[in-house]
Amino acid sequence: MKLEVLISTLGADGIRRTAAMNLPRMDEVGYLVGWQMPEGEIPEELRRPDIKILTKEERGLSRNRNMLLDNASAEIVLIADDDLTYTPERLREVIRVFEEDASLELATFRYDGADVKSYPAGECELRIPLPKGYYLTSFEMALRRTVGTGSLRFNEKMGLGAEYIQAGEEEMFLYEAIMSGVKARFFPITVTRHEGLTTGNRRLTAGGARGSGVVIKQYYPFSAPLRILLKAWRLYRADQYGFFAAVREMVRGIRYGRKNGIIL
Repeated sequence: MKLEVLISTLGADGIRRTAAMNLPRMDEVGYLVGWQMPEGEIPEELRRPDIKILTKEERGLSRNRNMLLDNASAEIVLIADDDLTYTPERLREVIRVFEEDASLELATFRYDGADVKSYPAGECELRIPLPKGYYLTSFEMALRRTVGTGSLRFNEKMGLGAEYIQAGEEEMFLYEAIMSGVKARFFPITVTRHEGLTTGNRRLTAGGARGSGVVIKQYYPFSAPLRILLKAWRLYRADQYGFFAAVREMVRGIRYGRKNGIIL
């Protein structure tokens, strides 16, 4: 079974970060890099037969991930960013869980790093609502390319580089997958390491708050008002965003999501 790691990056700094990942050389693993707004030459470290680079003069993380999904060729794909660390042992674990369960279509994992995340206590099936306190980080997810997952794509109106809503695209991807009947499971297996805080754990932006509003409304349509107030309070207590400003932006995100067909 072959695994393809789908790495999204942007600009000259991004391709240098990708080169510094020291991607493991493995017969069963290949790498597909989506390089948006390419500048300069491809670094020598990436001039390898197991690494393929796609370039495009555009921005938007969801667009990049979709380009990679459209061009992937391996049976299993792992979503990745340009600032992660992988080992052969951890990549083989991704392959193993799919080899052991032929019906598995989507798997989520854990990662090491500075972030403090809440995960389910053990391996479990993913359903709506998700386990309490659990949220998905995009590079924790792997897919088997099947009829069920083949049409799944990230919403390009969301994510870094999008016009108005700069977060929440991975949660919406997972929601659509589960609701369409894709078999999804969480595995308490660490697959990569991320140094420093991820975007979702840094001080929130207005676009990030709007994304939170969309995700809350999609996952919890009836209790969304109370959950928005609770989310705003937690952001305020963590000194990540003002309470009233957070409520305002989350409501704006919901309105935008409804108007633009993001909220299903």
